[in-house]
Amino acid sequence: MSDKKQLTFIGLGAMGLPMAKRLLQAGYPVKTALHRNKEMEEDLRKMGAVIEPGFPEAVKGSDIIFTILPADREMRAVILDDEFLKALKPGAVLVEMTTASIEVMKEIADTLKKYQVEVMDSPVSGGVKGAVEGTLTFMTGGKAELLEKIRPELECMAGRIFHVGDVGMGKGIKAINQMLVGIHITAASQALAMAEEIGISPDDFYEVVSNSSGASKVLETKFSKMKNHQYDSGFQTKLLIKDMNIALKQSQNQDLQLLKKALEIFGEAPESMERKDFSVINKLFRKGQ
Repeated sequence: MSDKKQLTFIGLGAMGLPMAKRLLQAGYPVKTALHRNKEMEEDLRKMGAVIEPGFPEAVKGSDIIFTILPADREMRAVILDDEFLKALKPGAVLVEMTTASIEVMKEIADTLKKYQVEVMDSPVSGGVKGAVEGTLTFMTGGKAELLEKIRPELECMAGRIFHVGDVGMGKGIKAINQMLVGIHITAASQALAMAEEIGISPDDFYEVVSNSSGASKVLETKFSKMKNHQYDSGFQTKLLIKDMNIALKQSQNQDLQLLKKALEIFGEAPESMERKDFSVINKLFRKGQ
């Protein structure tokens, strides 16, 4: 009989699916719910996952529930559902990985406390590649001792795990990170366009800047997509815009002028760019590309 904890994974999107697979590959018993993508569902079943008819059935009896959902609305709809709450096992842990607001995260934590369920606020960064390779950065908020309790499960998916404070602080620092991502890709896009305008090749631009003080992680990871116009896979533009707006609403005292300008530029993107990787924004600067 396995001594591994019973897990539930909810949110089988571009990030969630490979994360769930890593837990299965590590030998954990994983439950999830029926999915509209039957091929994906069958793939998980072959790996050993138990597919339940709904979320309440999926969380029943589980020790750790992982959720990674689109936004605040979906978090409330799934986690604060009465049947979902009643199905939770006292003593269970919710690891909430959605990029969402501090307020909703705290609301969920307060509600689950009444059901004797602890919460680890734990958004991630690293993209689909990091999810597949198990090299994601986890930004956790919650009790330090709770983090140690669930660390073995997180390490199946993580390259780095940071603890940044109480519940809500994980969501807060993820919003700050996404703000910087939006600003950095806007700056990198304009810099590449400027280089081409004055006669510097994209390769020369990247080689020099990536080895100089103007380098950034965003430029490092997105330059190839910008150079080769490969935007079909990656983190969708519409999701980054959602995340940037979370950051904009999070601060009460900062004017956040750079973020506002980046959002203004992203707002100029046509609808056809919404589901493309956010590096597609460089096309707004590189006319004719």
